[in-house]
Amino acid sequence: EYEQEDIKGGTIRDIVEEYLQSEIEPKHISEILKYVQKYRKTNERSVMTNIEAEESNRFQFFHGDFVGLNSKTYGLETLNFKRVIGSHFITKMLAKFNGADLEKVVEHYVSKYGYAPIQVRYLLEKKVADGYIQITTDNKLKV
Repeated sequence: EYEQEDIKGGTIRDIVEEYLQSEIEPKHISEILKYVQKYRKTNERSVMTNIEAEESNRFQFFHGDFVGLNSKTYGLETLNFKRVIGSHFITKMLAKFNGADLEKVVEHYVSKYGYAPIQVRYLLEKKVADGYIQITTDNKLKV
């Protein structure tokens, strides 16, 4: 099969499996999506639906939108994923961080609620994409 840098044969499921096979621990859907988007024009919902419908049971799903492979054994210390509570990220809650450095906001959510930094950044990026908040050029949160 001929492959170029931005073209890859196989299904989305195959691409996800290849990515997860190369990783030591389960990955957040945003990291998986970033990898898949190198080869396919798709979105988070499409990728998740695609791998959830997998009949061969290749994938295992963890709290907080993390995905791993059933063929791999992960250490218990790497599986401490926490489901994100959406009410922590409503605009009213984020408003108290108006003008704060983005990394300080991420650190707050990690230390206070035990979320993984990738989860917090992903949700903030979605808020930006949906037009609820902005990230200024100097990396400050603008609500």
